[in-house]
Amino acid sequence: MDEHPGGISEQFGPRQAVVVHCQQVEQVAERKKQSHYQAGKQAKQEQGPEIVPALLGLYTDVLHP
Repeated sequence: MDEHPGGISEQFGPRQAVVVHCQQVEQVAERKKQSHYQAGKQAKQEQGPEIVPALLGLYTDVLHP
């Protein structure tokens, strides 16, 4: 694949660049969510249901900065 000086938007146009960027952000968020899910599961067993709203708020921040 040839490297263009303008990056993704030069290759695909601005709309495609946004789609590519969103996919990358979602992949990162999904990885974070999985690791937080494991930690959240553990914390939930220790603390009870109060941890869930905090984790949901965290996901919202990650997915919609």
